[in-house]
Amino acid sequence: MLLPFLFLMQASDAETYDSLLRCAAFHTIEGERLARDESAASGDAQKAIARDFAATAHSMLSDDNDANAVETDLAQRKAEYLDRLAAGDLRETAEQWTALELACRDLHPALRAMDSQGEHR
Repeated sequence: MLLPFLFLMQASDAETYDSLLRCAAFHTIEGERLARDESAASGDAQKAIARDFAATAHSMLSDDNDANAVETDLAQRKAEYLDRLAAGDLRETAEQWTALELACRDLHPALRAMDSQGEHR
């Protein structure tokens, strides 16, 4: 559990920002899928996680950045994932999606650690 936190602390701000947005995009897509296919409550939980990742990414931006930068970057990452999901080989896409899910799950403790230490927020 300490490794994702160490990764985020050693990664450049750009790498950390990108990792956070990729997880936000993943959870946004999953939230939309769950709300559509299974249950609104599960979808809402995924969307809440996405907001946490996006909020942490937003806190990393300097005051000089456009206020809509996170939303624009998040929309771009989401579009990239949706394109890959639509165009990819099903098995390969499923493997990549599962790997992304696991990577984001590993970052959850790091997010909590960043919050408790006042990092980037």
